[in-house]
Amino acid sequence: MEHEKLNIMNNQHETIGTAARSDIHAEGLWHETFHFWLLKKEDDTVFLYFQLRSPAKKDFPSLFDITAAGHLLADEQPPDGIREVEEELGLSI
Repeated sequence: MEHEKLNIMNNQHETIGTAARSDIHAEGLWHETFHFWLLKKEDDTVFLYFQLRSPAKKDFPSLFDITAAGHLLADEQPPDGIREVEEELGLSI
């Protein structure tokens, strides 16, 4: 979505502006992301779930990635990132 606005952050994690996602990536600016790692423990073994990226993805196609992840929009807070879990995995948390 090209119209997505993300917060631009400084190295103290302070918001210093907003810009389109494409501009932030093109300029290499700091911005907020959401990462969700799904773990399962069975007896003494811990399983970490990864997501296999689609072969159609522009970046890193057909490689394993974070269980679910995405960008936080300029008007979102970290808990809002949980939407990525439903969007990417179909799980309601």
